[in-house]
Amino acid sequence: MGTAIRPTVSHRAASRGVPLSHRRGSDARRSRRPHTARALLTVTQLEFASTSILVNWASLDTPDLSTVMALVSHLNPHARLRLDHPEAHLMPLLHAHSPVHAGAGWVKMLNGTFDPHMTDARVSAVRYEQARPFHPKRLQGVLNERFDSGECGTIVRSSGFCRLATRPGITTHWNHVGTMISFSPLAHDDERHTDGELLAGPPAWLAFDDPFPVWQPAARGAKG
Repeated sequence: MGTAIRPTVSHRAASRGVPLSHRRGSDARRSRRPHTARALLTVTQLEFASTSILVNWASLDTPDLSTVMALVSHLNPHARLRLDHPEAHLMPLLHAHSPVHAGAGWVKMLNGTFDPHMTDARVSAVRYEQARPFHPKRLQGVLNERFDSGECGTIVRSSGFCRLATRPGITTHWNHVGTMISFSPLAHDDERHTDGELLAGPPAWLAFDDPFPVWQPAARGAKG
């Protein structure tokens, strides 16, 4: 699957979900809905594309073109990135299909395989890990006061998995594009340790019922 990108068209990036800031009026939120749908669609297409072709790129100066190409490459490091030329005959690439989707940029970041082909000083990616669940009110404050204000820069895309302290045992998908974010519950973690079991430590864990086959550790010094 391929995606043709028009970098001269500016979308206010957003996705269906909760606005990062609730201070804006309902009229303003309604006016952003078309941009919300387009931004979500654009990001989805980019993350699942096997080829991305930039069209109408000649109107951009070199620094801005570098930023756009780096951003596309960060969203999907696996996709081929091409500039459209009249003589290049690149459009057939849009119909090419990769049978294996190697993963969006955020997936590669979580897997430790993030290595975008195009880079730019104005585009970066970071992996954040926090074992503790988020305090919902404090999280909302960070999103409204720091993310939405631009204190952390322009965050185009963030995605991953998290937990809210008020909803124990539930893992949620953090899905953020531009100025919108959604949290979608994925599953209850009924198989995890209870608090008491965790505090009991490994000696108590050895007494758990274990239906899986016994593991035979490799002998020391054995060659693979």
